[in-house]
Amino acid sequence: MGTFTLLGQRRFAGFFVTQFLGAMNDNIFKNVLMIMIAYRITNETTSGLLINLAAGLFILPFFLLSPIAGQIADKVEKASIMRAVKASEIGIMALGTIGFSLDSMPLLFLTLLLMGVHSTFFGPVKYSILPQHLANDELVTGNALVSMGTFLAILLGTTIGGLLAQERNAWISGATMLTVATAGYFASRTVPPAPAAAPDLVLDWNPFKQIAAMTRLVRSQKTVLSGVMGISWFWYVGSTVLAQLPNFTRHMLQGNEKVVILLLTNFAIAICVGAGICAKISRGRLETGLVLIGSVGMSLFTADLFWVRGAKAAADGVLQSPLALLSGPDAWSLWRTIIDLFLTGVFSSFFIVPLYSLIQQRSDPSLRSRVIAVNNVYNSVFMVGSALIAMTIYKLGFTTIDLLVITAGLNLVFAGLLAAANRDYLQSARRLLFSRF
Repeated sequence: MGTFTLLGQRRFAGFFVTQFLGAMNDNIFKNVLMIMIAYRITNETTSGLLINLAAGLFILPFFLLSPIAGQIADKVEKASIMRAVKASEIGIMALGTIGFSLDSMPLLFLTLLLMGVHSTFFGPVKYSILPQHLANDELVTGNALVSMGTFLAILLGTTIGGLLAQERNAWISGATMLTVATAGYFASRTVPPAPAAAPDLVLDWNPFKQIAAMTRLVRSQKTVLSGVMGISWFWYVGSTVLAQLPNFTRHMLQGNEKVVILLLTNFAIAICVGAGICAKISRGRLETGLVLIGSVGMSLFTADLFWVRGAKAAADGVLQSPLALLSGPDAWSLWRTIIDLFLTGVFSSFFIVPLYSLIQQRSDPSLRSRVIAVNNVYNSVFMVGSALIAMTIYKLGFTTIDLLVITAGLNLVFAGLLAAANRDYLQSARRLLFSRF
């Protein structure tokens, strides 16, 4: 089956559009807010602290609410959960519209928190529904398409969010986000039913008890545990790198909001390209060696940003557009950043696509949503850790580029630990490198 064949099939298409529109709306809102912070607050340390605080706030619900979200996804028919979650998004975006119109940072941060709640309940359904609608040999392709769609949605959301941030018109921003949320709800109504995996499950509302129980279960399955920890680490690195791009652009490249959009667009396209390559290389098989290859590539090209020579500020202090930077004496700084981020994005897909397929294939179907939920808990812990560590590094006087290099180094250490703990990852990597490339 070709990589894109699934998009024409009802069992996949409605779900794909629903998650695509949700991811796009997340990024429209987040990028309007992040760019507003980065460009209204000129002090690098202060804007860095607020941006990472916002990033941490968005994923806080994943830690607190993922256990109950996973139980509900196992107990209740999944398409109906999708419709309820997408209906809530319309109300949340209405609140965000009010926040932008009042220029209220507390209200906007509350909206961001509620979007985190929305995504927390959507996450377990998003990944546990795929094995119910796809065959095992379609899962890698399905996950590759989801990754491509998610980052294409990030691309569009980033572009639209950047344009709305420049317009600074609260009502246009609100109307855009409400339209996307409404379209997402109607798309969710086309998703085929996905029967409950454990309809007799008794809900346990104590999140910490459930986290402990599911952690014990995941730890008893070494293969699933490696997938959960790998995905969590990926989001630590990814959230660290992406959250710093507005600051990197503002203070290293002396670029304006359009340069931020260009770099995020470039990264999103790279993820799509990498996911497509990953599906082609895998040929329907689960190739865990791609995780190690991806990790090393991510580190090398993220670390290379250290050698980007900072662009000189324009004489009048005005931040420069992409065209001005590319036609000026510091053009290589922007080109090198574009190349590094593109290759980082390609290798990021190699890292993440096989890991989602792994936990879907190796988890017990009656527990799959809860495994994905506990995975989301660990993702949130790692992303909160990313925000806290980034804030600490800024507080200690380090710069954005220092933070990126430190993250690249830690990622190499993780790759080594993953290879040492999972010999099959190393064997798969050797086979891929010496047999196919």
